[in-house]
Amino acid sequence: MEKLSAAQKQLIMIAKALSSDARILILDEPTSSLTRHETDNLLQLLLKLAGEGVTILFVSHKLEEVLQISDKVSVLRDGHHAGTQPTAGLEKRDIVKMMIGRESRTKFLGLLDIDHQTPVLEARRISREGTFKNASFKLHRGEILGFYGLVGSGRTELAQILIGEAPKDSGQVFINGQEARIHSMADSLYKYRLGYVSENRKELGLLLDSSINTNINITIWNRLLNGLRAISLRQEREVCEKYIEAVAIKATGPDQVVNDLSGGNQQKVSISKWLAAGCDILIIDEPTIGVDIGAKEYIHQLIWNLAKVEGKSIILISSDMPEMVNLARRILIFKDFKIVGEIDRLNEREYSYDEVSHEIGQHLA
Repeated sequence: MEKLSAAQKQLIMIAKALSSDARILILDEPTSSLTRHETDNLLQLLLKLAGEGVTILFVSHKLEEVLQISDKVSVLRDGHHAGTQPTAGLEKRDIVKMMIGRESRTKFLGLLDIDHQTPVLEARRISREGTFKNASFKLHRGEILGFYGLVGSGRTELAQILIGEAPKDSGQVFINGQEARIHSMADSLYKYRLGYVSENRKELGLLLDSSINTNINITIWNRLLNGLRAISLRQEREVCEKYIEAVAIKATGPDQVVNDLSGGNQQKVSISKWLAAGCDILIIDEPTIGVDIGAKEYIHQLIWNLAKVEGKSIILISSDMPEMVNLARRILIFKDFKIVGEIDRLNEREYSYDEVSHEIGQHLA
């Protein structure tokens, strides 16, 4: 189990729950790491179980799914019951208003100022036995490049090779035109300013029982040493307070334990530790798993601003197709550990969700 991705573990946990022959089934964010196809299959199964008399409590931030399978919807906001309504006649905007107290502000984010000169990162013919063979792509300054595919298609596995968490058998990685020799995450961070926001923030991305202060500064402790080779607590706190304000982390202060934060605020902390390290290239894996719609909008805007305003180069790995369409301006489609397609014109104009999702579906067929 320890070698499986978060999405694969999720599928196994769902299968375990469904095989228990229970009459009451509680599913907490069951589709958070699943692709559209996998989600559709699960929802059809849940509808079948409900028809057979199984009572299902379906906890999710994905409102389309809630509306698709539920008989009634209850909303919690800030730990309080905000309301319960029958699903019949209910629309997404009604649920959003109950969740965040206002209408959703989702809109076309615009076009990016991408520098198409020397790529900031280039993978050439990356191969690893049992996974990839001759995978190649380029990432440019100021670009958001999407990795999309089914669970187990190889998106996260390729990212782990890039950051040195998994070895490659052959191939080369170039950073700013120079061949990079990355054998660990420390190499990727300290030698090449390449950061990785894990899909599994609770197990791999954060120290849940430690403070916000510790989590944000952990990547830069070596820079905070004073003349006595001890960490400067004043500088450490200044860095933490800077990012609490910069990314709007809702907390009582730097000393609050990360485990006490909401999912959205935990994810802001996870992103902040790589921003504090000064990463120019960020691989962000499933950035909005298990966060509410208000936090999701904020994280989307944060990722967009990192590319648009600060010129960061971002690889976005996501199973959430609307998220992919909203943020990525070029998408690589993965299937069976191969890059089987590319949509490269998304920075020319606004494309509808249906246009992009249809083309992705053709590559995955």
